[in-house]
Amino acid sequence: MAEIMPDLLTPLLVVSFCLLALAPEALPRGERRAMGAFAAFAIAAQQSSVPLYVGCIALAAPRL
Repeated sequence: MAEIMPDLLTPLLVVSFCLLALAPEALPRGERRAMGAFAAFAIAAQQSSVPLYVGCIALAAPRL
């Protein structure tokens, strides 16, 4: 029997990416580094986040 397990890291990954990509000047350097480290951890913890992160990068690339 399969279970659906709620995932907390995926929505937090999207929020951290949006902050890092679209409003980096709003964050101090230490917070940007911490969010980058969190994003790396979230991707490493759940490999299904890799395509999501690549898609977010593709969508945000024209704004970067």
